[in-house]
Amino acid sequence: AGRGEIGVGKIEGDDTHRETPPRKLIRMLSHFPCCRNAFFRRNSTALRLPAGSPTWVKGGADAICRKKPDSSQTVIYVTIIRAGKDFIVKEETTVSLSLKGKVAIVTGSGQGIGRAVAMYLAEQGVKVVTNNRRRHSTGYAQLTERDLAHLSPADLEWTEKMMAELSGDAETTAKAIRDAGGEATPFFGDISDFQVAADLVETAVKTYGSIDIVVNIAGSFGFSPVDKITPELWDHVNNTKPKGHFNVIRHAVPYMKEKRWGRIVNTTSRAFLGDVIRHAEYCAANAGVVGLTRAVAMELYRYNITCNAISPFAYTRASVELEAHERAFRGTEDSVFLDPKFNFPIEITPKPEYLAPFIAYLCTDKAANISGAIFSVAGNRISVFTNPVPVNEITKEGKEKWTLEELDEKVHSVLMKDYKSVVEF
Repeated sequence: AGRGEIGVGKIEGDDTHRETPPRKLIRMLSHFPCCRNAFFRRNSTALRLPAGSPTWVKGGADAICRKKPDSSQTVIYVTIIRAGKDFIVKEETTVSLSLKGKVAIVTGSGQGIGRAVAMYLAEQGVKVVTNNRRRHSTGYAQLTERDLAHLSPADLEWTEKMMAELSGDAETTAKAIRDAGGEATPFFGDISDFQVAADLVETAVKTYGSIDIVVNIAGSFGFSPVDKITPELWDHVNNTKPKGHFNVIRHAVPYMKEKRWGRIVNTTSRAFLGDVIRHAEYCAANAGVVGLTRAVAMELYRYNITCNAISPFAYTRASVELEAHERAFRGTEDSVFLDPKFNFPIEITPKPEYLAPFIAYLCTDKAANISGAIFSVAGNRISVFTNPVPVNEITKEGKEKWTLEELDEKVHSVLMKDYKSVVEF
């Protein structure tokens, strides 16, 4: 059992203790010596235990909360963490907002969102391994010489100025953390390489003795009409997301499982829903991150490891390049926006620093019951996406398959009732 855990066991019978009588809970807790011979009083949710044992109360969906005990009884706060038929009973006394002493890897932390997250975590007492592909990262990720040639002198000057202000690498971020009194170690390498990701995780373990938190910020951006996407562009974008995210998770999880504690936060984009920008390769990459996040969350929740994803809206080098490209080709067939009205003025785009507190919150013990969620974070506005669920259904009785005529009768009137296509933007 990990820190604060009483134990781990199996739920007997149907996994329906949310709705069943308290005796179901007794059967679950009877795995633990401190809970043997426990009983519920009639018409009461208070679980009575022998003297010197804790008192338990069923409360909420997964929570077991405190009830005022008799003088001869002991009280601890606990939570039941469920994952399929496995459950963990944890003492709530360990639950806090503190991250002090934790060890985190923040990929893509040489600049922008990753830099802001790494520095904020360090402010909370986290030991941080910063990361980006190479030292002295400068230049353009997407803009070509052709793109730059189409910029006016004033727009070119603006672009160069903004890119210079937003430059940096893993060492400059680590130095800023150390200068502020924190602990940080830089690691240079491309996480799309499986072995490089392994070396990144080992750097954290060898330097700080552990790995508790992975924040995958690294990503590659692109824009191209779907019929002009090259294999190179597709691989460049998708090798970082979701492949690179997976690589780091893959090597960090064994350490997290061993200690039965871990926090993983991935970065996706609203583009996982499809986008108003011509970059299908980027949409596919971020949809992959969503699928990866949900799968990891479901598999690892029983180990007290959570995995969530955020869709950030922030001012970064990628947004500067996108703005520069649009200034160069606005109103032409080379514009990346399907509709110009979706091009937000870069001046009103929130700074990356606003994203960091919520990402840090997801890494705390207080967020132990949040896993598999996809959030949108823009400045101080935070929202959560709904889980995809079927909304309408049509069924044909019997063994005969549908005919086209029958489908034509039911599809529009029943199955697609209230449907709104993604193309109706």
